[in-house]
Amino acid sequence: MSLFESLLRPFTSNLRKIRPSTSEKERLASKGIENPSMQSYLVWRRSSMIFVVVATLLCAGVSTYRDLFDESERPDIAGMLVSHVSENALLPIPGDIQDSEEMSDNLEEAVDTVKQGIKEQLPSTTPEGSEPEDPEEGKQTLFGDLVEWIQLASLYALPIAASLAVLQWTRFNRTSKIIGFAFAFAFLVPILVALFPWSWSYKEAVDTTLSKGEKRSENLFYGVVYGAEYLITLLPTVLAIVPGVQRACLRIKTLLPQSIVPGWFLVTTAPFYGLFLLVIFVAVNQISTGPFFFAGMSLLVLAPMVYLVRSNVFTSPLCSEVDQNRVQNTQRIVGGMTLLAGGILVAYLMTEDLMGLRIFSLDPEKAILQPLDLIELLLETMGKSIFMTVLAADVFLQVNRIAWKNTSEFVGRPEAEEYDQTMMEVDRQLAS
Repeated sequence: MSLFESLLRPFTSNLRKIRPSTSEKERLASKGIENPSMQSYLVWRRSSMIFVVVATLLCAGVSTYRDLFDESERPDIAGMLVSHVSENALLPIPGDIQDSEEMSDNLEEAVDTVKQGIKEQLPSTTPEGSEPEDPEEGKQTLFGDLVEWIQLASLYALPIAASLAVLQWTRFNRTSKIIGFAFAFAFLVPILVALFPWSWSYKEAVDTTLSKGEKRSENLFYGVVYGAEYLITLLPTVLAIVPGVQRACLRIKTLLPQSIVPGWFLVTTAPFYGLFLLVIFVAVNQISTGPFFFAGMSLLVLAPMVYLVRSNVFTSPLCSEVDQNRVQNTQRIVGGMTLLAGGILVAYLMTEDLMGLRIFSLDPEKAILQPLDLIELLLETMGKSIFMTVLAADVFLQVNRIAWKNTSEFVGRPEAEEYDQTMMEVDRQLAS
């Protein structure tokens, strides 16, 4: 089998349609794996890990180059965003609030303090003016250096783990543990690092000549800037998790059509993912909006809700070809909505301006996102999402095994008969 065919396998929606090649069958047979469903699962898993190696290695290489060698000036998006929002948000206090003299004095003092701190930073965070000065240059602590190396190492955890999984692809139990450890390091470590205060990474990020109030406002400014940067950095990781888990549910449902466990998990997570996307929608909509953005995000929020609307398709055993077709049709609807939403959002990125900058442009001085940024973002999201799909599929396969064993041991016991009687009464009450 060619590399191209292997790279297409991860996107196969029905695992039962995957057929191992002759060499793969021989390798599996030599390990005593002859069940067709297990064979299909392991070769899909192997191809998915090959895709992860290619995508994450390219993404890690681009990130390493930028961190170590790229010295080109890029707009400070997080700083500009905070400055823009803060400058427009800190308007004069309304008259109805000023009616209370004591409250007015306190609020005005707080607003003036924050305004002063922000104004002092604006020259270094807006595209106008002279060369911006980096307030952190030469002030990074040993902890900050360690954080940078940990974050850089986390980029290579996925391709290394995926490579090991490809080399030992017939050893399901061992490679599952490797994938689990890699997830903990590559997904969770960056989030844990982000929990530490930004001040731990820098010896002195504020001017010691400032007053106490000015120091407080400047610390507040930098805290919001770093918070915005972490949000932008961690968003692809978070967005890769839930879709990856949902795809895993669908893959295991096609592999084990008799099982209802993955179907119920898919249906229950759909509304929470939709609400999560809605929160992002609302937040971004307050900064920059337009018909393209509104239409694209609306479709993206509504797409996972299709699983909830058609929950009966996934929460019952698939016993016929008609049942399988219903699952496939639902996946096509969700996929079509997601693809259309992606196209609309790309159109939004191509046409929208933000704070005087082009969201997508070939000019590095005027672009928030350049072609290489979009490619890197796409590779990172797809690589992490496919990795998450394999990890979640392994978990669901083990959950199904436990459920099957517990059910088999439970059937025939006196408690099972009592349970059946109770559930029959519940069914009668709900049906009446």
